[in-house]
Amino acid sequence: MFKHDESVAGEKRRVIEDVTHQGIGGKEITLEFGLSVDEVFHLCVCEGNWACKNFLDRRKDITGAYKGKLYYGKVEGLGYIVTEEELMDL
Repeated sequence: MFKHDESVAGEKRRVIEDVTHQGIGGKEITLEFGLSVDEVFHLCVCEGNWACKNFLDRRKDITGAYKGKLYYGKVEGLGYIVTEEELMDL
C-alpha cells in the first residue's frame, strides 16, 4: 500500500537540540527510510506502531496537510520518526 523512500538508508544525521522527546536532541540518528504523513497516521491508528504514535503525540501540529519529509531512524537502537526540519548534518 505504501512505498518507503529507502534512498536515505544508512545516512547518519544529528537530531536538533530542540527535540527533547526521550532525550534524543543532539544525538546521532541513522536513517532507515522516508515515509509520508499518511503512512505515519495509518501505522499509528491501524497497526499500533509506537514510533508513529510517539511522533504524533510529540508533534500535534502535524496534520494530513503536512507536506514536509518524514523519516524513520534509530537513535541508540530505538526507532523514532522525525521531520526533515528536526535534522542537521553531523
